[in-house]
Amino acid sequence: MIQQRAARTRRRVLEAGAAEFARRGYAATTLTHIAHAAGVTMGSITFHFASKRELADAVCELGHQATREAVTLGVERAAGPLQAVIDLTHLLVRLLGEDDLVRAASRLGGEGGDRDGWYGTWLPELHAASTRADEDGVLRAEADPATVTALAVGLVAAAETSALQATCAHTGTTDTKQLARAWRTLLHAVASPEAARDLSPTGPGDPGSPPVP
Repeated sequence: MIQQRAARTRRRVLEAGAAEFARRGYAATTLTHIAHAAGVTMGSITFHFASKRELADAVCELGHQATREAVTLGVERAAGPLQAVIDLTHLLVRLLGEDDLVRAASRLGGEGGDRDGWYGTWLPELHAASTRADEDGVLRAEADPATVTALAVGLVAAAETSALQATCAHTGTTDTKQLARAWRTLLHAVASPEAARDLSPTGPGDPGSPPVP
């Protein structure tokens, strides 16, 4: 019973820490903020985490884990490599809009100069999918995996900025319609005409839209 209560308290602290780090950033967040948000005492926090840095590291690891699991599943379910690239951007945008742990991991990594942290949980899979699309002849002759990867990363980075701004303003952001519009335009530039007809610019779980004409 005591262990279960301790586990629940630890989880509350992690969730509150994620929300505060995502909204305030590392430097502006204090353990007092987190204790208040979690509804626990300072002693309860320091029992589980010796310092703010240790708590931030634990939050990042959970955010990375959630991202890796979503990306792995997204790649497995995608209908082809280029569709996987599209689907992964949608999955990442949704995670940034809906999951404090992921938002915190992305923000803390950026503030600490560790762009390989959160980005490293999905960028290799994204580039691998772009490479497979090229090998399968899905890309236009003038396109290449590096370009497709860079375009996809740019879309995610823009969504990352929007998600963090919305968090600071206490508003949610899970709208992927703009992302779908961007892909509808980009696919004309990177996908072969034959492949484009079978691709959907919307992500998995979104209301279906017709393939790119």
